[in-house]
Amino acid sequence: MLEPKNVKALETVSRVTWKEWAKFLAPHQSLDHAALAKLVHTEIMRTGKSKSPEWWAQSVTVAYEQF
Repeated sequence: MLEPKNVKALETVSRVTWKEWAKFLAPHQSLDHAALAKLVHTEIMRTGKSKSPEWWAQSVTVAYEQF
């Protein structure tokens, strides 16, 4: 599986592996960017303790959309 260049940062901050993100988002690939980002944000809030969950939700979403 392809991984974004910043995969280590995404995994460290979100505490979710890239493989898990891809699996989590795959059923929702038809959603638009805003809806995907909202799902990611909810998951980051549930699983991690980021100081900037909105920013990281956008980062994960963009990385997923590019791969």
